[in-house]
Amino acid sequence: MKVTVLICTWNRAGYLDKCLGAMRMLEIPPALQWELLVVNNNSTDNTDQIIAHHAEWLPIRRLFEPKAGKSHAANLEIQHATGELIICTDDDVLVAPGWLSAYLVAAQQWPDASFFGGTIDPWFEVEPPRWIKKYLVVRGPYSVLQHGADVRPFLIGEVGPYGANIVFRSPALKNFRFDSTHGLPGARRRMV
Repeated sequence: MKVTVLICTWNRAGYLDKCLGAMRMLEIPPALQWELLVVNNNSTDNTDQIIAHHAEWLPIRRLFEPKAGKSHAANLEIQHATGELIICTDDDVLVAPGWLSAYLVAAQQWPDASFFGGTIDPWFEVEPPRWIKKYLVVRGPYSVLQHGADVRPFLIGEVGPYGANIVFRSPALKNFRFDSTHGLPGARRRMV
């Protein structure tokens, strides 16, 4: 099976460096072919140097999207993705070593499922105040999502996966595009 991992980034080279560092620790199953597409969404920091540095150890293809906005960057990645499974994550995510393997198991266990998703735990550069930990919510400033450790179908009414940890079978994603009027393009912020 071939897998494509997608990361969009804009002026977050420090986070991207940590993200790609964690990707280097992935346990890659022997039969897996994979690629890592990283879209530089018109960054003005040292994003390209970080991508080039990690390309020595990771199967990175760097793409460039000059139009501001994650939807533009994600649509470019989807256009270039070659995997049967397309895994989306963010430039500030630290994946676990067994992350890819867990999605392969889920894809094999549920061959008719079009998408999958997993838990998202926040990580902080410094220990946050207790009130932040107490009031972490699913839909708030942090993309926190808890589904537990078991691999299982989503339950009816359960909050589905978020973009920091979501997988699509290629046909389910290739036939659609993200709406570029939504997202965070520069100063215009419109969320749905």
